[in-house]
Amino acid sequence: QLSLALDLSGNRAPEVVFYEFIDLPEGSMSTRRGVFVSVDEFIEDLIEKNIVEPENVFEIDDDITHVKIDDYMFSIEKWQEKKIKVSYINK
Repeated sequence: QLSLALDLSGNRAPEVVFYEFIDLPEGSMSTRRGVFVSVDEFIEDLIEKNIVEPENVFEIDDDITHVKIDDYMFSIEKWQEKKIKVSYINK
C-alpha cells in the first residue's frame, strides 16, 4: 500500500532488499569475534563448489562484483569494514 501511495503521489517507491543472517561452520558471523567471510572468499567458494562459473563473475570496481547464477544476477558489494551486501539484480 505504501508503494502504491508513493507512486500515485509521484514519488519513487522504496526498493525492497531481502537479507538474512548467515551461519558459518564456526557459528554466526561476527566481526567482533573475527568470524566473517570476505567478498573475495565468498566468490572463490562459489567457484570452487561449481555454483558459479568464473566467466560469470564480473568485477565492476574494487567494491562491487556482479555474479550470474543460472538466469539470476546478483550484486555483491563490500559494505562497511568486513561486511558484504548481496542484492538481486533484475534481468
